[in-house]
Amino acid sequence: MILLHMSSITLLQKTPGKSFSRFEIPLNLRKKVRRDSLVQEAEKGAIVPDGRNDILSLAIGTSEHGGHWLDVSILQIWCMYIHRVCLENSVSELYGFMDPARCIYNDNVAKSQEDVKNYVLEKLRDENRACHLLPLIHGRHWQLIVMCPRDNLVVVFCSLHREIDQNTKKIITNSFGIHQMANGNRKKATWLHPNTRQQHNSNDCGYYVMKNMLDIVSANITENWMQVFDDPTELTPDDLYDLRLRWAKCFFDLHGT
Repeated sequence: MILLHMSSITLLQKTPGKSFSRFEIPLNLRKKVRRDSLVQEAEKGAIVPDGRNDILSLAIGTSEHGGHWLDVSILQIWCMYIHRVCLENSVSELYGFMDPARCIYNDNVAKSQEDVKNYVLEKLRDENRACHLLPLIHGRHWQLIVMCPRDNLVVVFCSLHREIDQNTKKIITNSFGIHQMANGNRKKATWLHPNTRQQHNSNDCGYYVMKNMLDIVSANITENWMQVFDDPTELTPDDLYDLRLRWAKCFFDLHGT
């Protein structure tokens, strides 16, 4: 299931036969995008990345957040791209995707956490998938949570090799546990923390989530997580550029005619 409603995105008009290479976008199409506003602003007019700059120039955490993590809207569109990869590889029945915007919660508001728990439970219930991928941002840091109901596994991908926040773990444990119990599995889920690619700066966590999602669906990975993801090396500039390029191509496919 695609996460974003296509009706909420206004299409860009491109000159027939004209394609944009890399990030070389006409100046008259550029427009400033505020944090967390890609989809909302798209309803008002054309939105495009800013020239040759990378995704950070399109949507980035602001100083009020104390960090420079990728915008939630970037990861929403990336989920759409990964869904497309699944369709192209005929593995869409293996993977489900959860909307990162629906999984943002306030540590001090119980209803906020309950809403996320109910959303996760709803997705697990309604989509019969081997693996459900949730890109999650909390505490100014992106992590990827993969829930595998058939194997009773929860896999956490963190580019800083941290444990997930206790409130997040409680939400996932409760929603996943309820789903499993409803399907006759009363055993506690096994949590795995693979030795994944590790960032060496403070602002690339979103890219590592994007890379892990791409690797999972491209190689049809549904098991042997600890063996497959055992490489703590940093992403290279070529890796980062490839992620940006894939995102940009998907963006223009969605916003072009």
